[in-house]
Amino acid sequence: MKKFVVLLLLIASLSFAGTANAFGLSDLSSAVSSDSSETPKANVADLNSEQAKLKKRLVNAIMHMLSAQVKVLDATGDKEAAGKAANQVKVLKAGNVQDEEIDKSVALTEENDKAIAKKEKSMNEMDASSKKKVASALIPYALGVVDISKLNSDFANWLSRVQSKLSNASVTNALSLKKDLGFGLNIAPKLPDLTSQTTSTTHKLLAFCKSNELETKGAEDALGDL
Repeated sequence: MKKFVVLLLLIASLSFAGTANAFGLSDLSSAVSSDSSETPKANVADLNSEQAKLKKRLVNAIMHMLSAQVKVLDATGDKEAAGKAANQVKVLKAGNVQDEEIDKSVALTEENDKAIAKKEKSMNEMDASSKKKVASALIPYALGVVDISKLNSDFANWLSRVQSKLSNASVTNALSLKKDLGFGLNIAPKLPDLTSQTTSTTHKLLAFCKSNELETKGAEDALGDL
């Protein structure tokens, strides 16, 4: 009798296994296991790595833009602002730049750019030597704004993916994400205004140089369609 019962149980077990295979149920446990491993932090390492690359590019772009601004500020007689920008360039060139210094550099770049944009009319009163100094800053200014524009686009793409992660994350994971990716979350929203502002000023500098019959072709080529 016991052997008969065991035989029935064995047959039932084999029958269930066959049914499970037929309906794909045998993969259920592995599928659940796979799904449970897909946490909101699954690609944080990739986002962190990309953030580091974007940060490095931003440091280089801001360093070049500040260097160009030093020339324009010096040419227009704003020695204090020129010196401040030059000192900040030294900080960036030293390497191992802290996030606070990058944030400070971005703010200084925007501050300088606004000041330069207001000098457009008074530039016509400068001597020939000062006008040439402005022209010498035109190409690096154009290259800087192109770099910032590209970074604005790349940071926006990165930010969109981070926000997608945050929207699906638990409270604990969201806090961890914001801590790990804090630099990009802070800087990315600031770049659209900086891009717009520096692009506008670059075109003003181009117009000034053209009106004074100074060389602009290299800068126009660098600027492209921007």
